[in-house]
Amino acid sequence: MDGIFKKCERELYFLNATVKSFDLKSMGSEKPLTPAGQKPQKLSGSFPAELEENYDDAKFIGEGGFAYVFKAKSKKDKRFVAIKIPKEMNEKIGKTFLKEIRIWGDLHHKNIAKLYNANIYPRAYLEIEYVDKGSLEGIKKPVDVEKAAELIYNLLQGLTEAHSKNIYHLDLKPENVLLTLNEEPKITDWGLSKIAKDSKYTAVTGYTLMYAAPELFSPKDFGKADCRTDIFQTGIIFYELVTGKNPFDGDTQQQILMNILMEKPKKPSEINADAKVIDNIIMKCLEKKKEDRYQNVFDMQKDLI
Repeated sequence: MDGIFKKCERELYFLNATVKSFDLKSMGSEKPLTPAGQKPQKLSGSFPAELEENYDDAKFIGEGGFAYVFKAKSKKDKRFVAIKIPKEMNEKIGKTFLKEIRIWGDLHHKNIAKLYNANIYPRAYLEIEYVDKGSLEGIKKPVDVEKAAELIYNLLQGLTEAHSKNIYHLDLKPENVLLTLNEEPKITDWGLSKIAKDSKYTAVTGYTLMYAAPELFSPKDFGKADCRTDIFQTGIIFYELVTGKNPFDGDTQQQILMNILMEKPKKPSEINADAKVIDNIIMKCLEKKKEDRYQNVFDMQKDLI
């Protein structure tokens, strides 16, 4: 996978070197990453024609804030894959995309969706393991408590691999946890993830409000995001699985933010009596202060056994 990263790094360097008036110091620039004389890369939602020589049977399956996702069959490997394509490319997106390739390509675990291939020029995309059963977002809730605990335990197995390499996901939410036909969870979408040594970051942008930990809003007050941020987000997913409700839901974004920063949510058992056996586990995940949560995934897994 290091070879793929180096290839994409060279492609990004080529684009940088051929853009008119390109300023390498302007990290927040919105200039298109496109050689002079060519139109910027923008995607309308249809599968790009330049990828049809590599893939058959392309079908649009979803989109996020920054990318479209297609299911397609690789002509080379004769398998179905997921193709994630940025809606547009500029300097900021290009560097974020390259970071995702570098981080994701270093993760190898059965509970993490595999990154098969990546490309930046002429069309930026990721080729990812296609997982058959959708995501946790689409399953009917509440889920049986024992089943939910098993799903969370296995999700934590995937996080163990990431955290062992000092990588934090920071955007865990139901739609980023895919399910195989055997209901094995696989973590996907590492675009907001951070490496521990990248300690200069402050607030993380691009996260999903309903699943954001306090430190993602205010590192000054709550400290930097780290492995315990992933534990907080896992707690929200666990809460939703056994109750069918988000613990910090509100009528407005401001109310949701205040709930995350200041309000203690109801215990899961107040919504679903069967969840009493895991009340303490979930509520410990959802503590405002990082030092009051589980300090690592191993400690949380011990309580789930």
